[in-house]
Amino acid sequence: MALYADVLGLRVTERGGVSIPAAIVFLDEQQLIHLFQATPDLQAIFERLAPPDPEAAAWGTGRLHHVALQASGLNDTRQRLEQAHIAFTERTLTAAGKHLVLLKDPDNLEIELAFGLHELPPG
Repeated sequence: MALYADVLGLRVTERGGVSIPAAIVFLDEQQLIHLFQATPDLQAIFERLAPPDPEAAAWGTGRLHHVALQASGLNDTRQRLEQAHIAFTERTLTAAGKHLVLLKDPDNLEIELAFGLHELPPG
């Protein structure tokens, strides 16, 4: 949960009322993501879904392909990711008007942070 709270600056609260560890990730008061830890039975099923080879594994990012979030503060985000030793890549989609920062959370889910092109240095 530290990635979501400490690095991405989102509010994370424990979700009570369920028998497994769970949390809700918020942006201000808007719920963004519900996170649940898999039960041992579910984890056994997920392990059977493991990619058959390294190339397929490189495309795997958890149970979803990715979660995309609008973001601001590109330079601050880069610094927080680097300070937390979280690997990330970047790419610019000029035609779409955005610059992406891509990283993986502790469960290997890809997180896409989309920044406006105005946050890039001129040139």
